[in-house]
Amino acid sequence: SLGRLAAQVAHEIRNPLGAVRLKVENAIASDVSRQHESLMSVLVQVERIETQVSSLLALTQPVTVSKKPTDVAAWLANTVSAHNEQAAMKNVNLSVDLKALQSDIPGAGSCSANIDPAQMARAVDNLVLNAIRHAPRDGKVVVRARGIAAPEGKSLRLVVIDNGPGVPASDRERIFEPFVTGRPDGSGLGLAVAREVATAHGGRAYLADSEHGACFVIDIPWHTYS
Repeated sequence: SLGRLAAQVAHEIRNPLGAVRLKVENAIASDVSRQHESLMSVLVQVERIETQVSSLLALTQPVTVSKKPTDVAAWLANTVSAHNEQAAMKNVNLSVDLKALQSDIPGAGSCSANIDPAQMARAVDNLVLNAIRHAPRDGKVVVRARGIAAPEGKSLRLVVIDNGPGVPASDRERIFEPFVTGRPDGSGLGLAVAREVATAHGGRAYLADSEHGACFVIDIPWHTYS
């Protein structure tokens, strides 16, 4: 397992490093007008490496949660809105559906759950970004939330749905493993991070059955305690 991990890390870092080397060589050999373009490309590849290393470090360090009462509706709307610009670049319709959540709460007032809002935002960020990247141009991504009653207690369910190609059957069993990705430029760490955050909250992240596209779900206890 460590051998496969090391090989994948080396592969993920070697590719952008090769591009950096090529662009630097081109910049040295080119005139001033082309040097700026080459150097901007170098910055993009360096950011790719930084993202890969940061994600790997986040995955190897235990996720610690600091839970506090959080208005789920307001928190989720704010978290998803951070990705409006990226969705707009692909003309993807990104929306938050809170109807089911609000119907679970009798009367007016906030819908408060005891979660770590920052850590859960990391999990949702990864699922939303993943959905936007896989959704087709002019596609759609819907983020839903609701309370689920169960014998062991109430749970908060977060669902991210896209109308992309879906997850191949060959990847369904290992989609949350590190470095499993359906995109050539993907790190394969986003879903693994989402799973770790859900687990740290006493819940789970999983891929639900869907006739079209992909449907990723996070279920966590509504009230958890430190």
